[in-house]
Amino acid sequence: MLSLGTVHPKCWLIASRRILQSIVMSFAAGLTLSASAASGQGQNIFKKVEPAVFKVKTSVSEAAAKASYGTGFAVSQDGLVVTNFHVVSDAVVKPHLNQIYLVDDQQSWPAKILAVDVTQDLAVIKVDQKLSHWLRFAERAPQKGESIFSIGEPEDLNMAIVTGVYNGELKHGPYANIHMSAPVNSGMSGGPTVNSRGEIVGVVVSKLAFSDSVSFSVPARFAQALIESAKLSPKPNADAVMEDVRQQLVKLQSQLTDRIVESRPASKFGRWMVPGWPTELKCWSDRSEDQEDGLFETLRQRCHLPHSSMIGRLQLGTYSIEYNAITSRKLNRARFLRLMENELQSSRFRVENYYGGLTAQVCSAAHVVNQSKLAFLVTTCSAAHVKTPELRDTTVLARSLSEPPHGLSLRIEIKGFTPESIIQITRLILDGIREVSNETSSEASNDSN
Repeated sequence: MLSLGTVHPKCWLIASRRILQSIVMSFAAGLTLSASAASGQGQNIFKKVEPAVFKVKTSVSEAAAKASYGTGFAVSQDGLVVTNFHVVSDAVVKPHLNQIYLVDDQQSWPAKILAVDVTQDLAVIKVDQKLSHWLRFAERAPQKGESIFSIGEPEDLNMAIVTGVYNGELKHGPYANIHMSAPVNSGMSGGPTVNSRGEIVGVVVSKLAFSDSVSFSVPARFAQALIESAKLSPKPNADAVMEDVRQQLVKLQSQLTDRIVESRPASKFGRWMVPGWPTELKCWSDRSEDQEDGLFETLRQRCHLPHSSMIGRLQLGTYSIEYNAITSRKLNRARFLRLMENELQSSRFRVENYYGGLTAQVCSAAHVVNQSKLAFLVTTCSAAHVKTPELRDTTVLARSLSEPPHGLSLRIEIKGFTPESIIQITRLILDGIREVSNETSSEASNDSN
């Protein structure tokens, strides 16, 4: 007889196999039930929401091929539709070449813009057509971990629904986004993100490039506010819309500039102190050295605002800063100074004139001495936006004129700012740099944010 504390090896093996099979079968059954339940919920939501969702395209005429397209959804019976501003911005930039059309299966209707929110990338458009289905807004935002659903027309295929998870709201200065775990794709921009009751909680806007299911929606409250604006003071024509866009972009860059120049502690970057940056910037740093002879090493840090506004194909309302701290190990003075000079010559100016949206760039160079008596050679190239000429895309390259063994170079990329703001930001950065003597550390203060 076997005691309770003793099990024959063969009996133990048989029992273990049976237990394992039972666990696997139970787990598989649970997965099947879970997948079945999720599938059923998705089907119900799609049937409820899809009739109020449309393809939105811009083109020369109703029958012409699209210049751009996305998704939109009805929010009233009388033809009000919400979409992204970037979906319809071609019709704002070039209204004589692009009209807006709402497409439903084989039908399409011309639409006009009533209101836009450039910062949050939203537009309210209207068709002169009674709509049989429209969506309602949720009374509250989802909880973290709650299932949400996005509907749109990915890659110009057909209407599709994707299931995702609500991960809270992100703030990048004036920009706000819902962070979703959901596999949205191009073409779904402007589609609704809804809760399990089919109520609007957001408007699909973008996904993170080269990521796996990291995507974003605009919180529903911004769409609700824009709808009210469209009802109270609709824009009468394309010129009025463009003027509103211009004013919003000027206000946006002013908000961003105020945020940049706020007083905050300086940051350590190797043996240099540099201005502190707003917490919404994402920063990365790395160290490299001369691979051939180990003659010098470079500490690099790049920070950027992970958001922007769009008008046509151009980005506005965003910026980045890159520092390069160079330390000579074996270079003589002449070779070190040549290396620093090459830092500017090898750098490519990135004022790029996509689709003719910018004027020809104008460049200038100057010697600048900052408040800490550090001398810099500063080269600036700038181009104006054709539709909003008071806004510029600007690249600033600067290098210290310091003696070896230490030097600093920097690149500032600013998109969609006024000349006054660009000067203010550049002065702040240059005046905030100082060399810290008797300092041996060569690390950036923050590897990433």
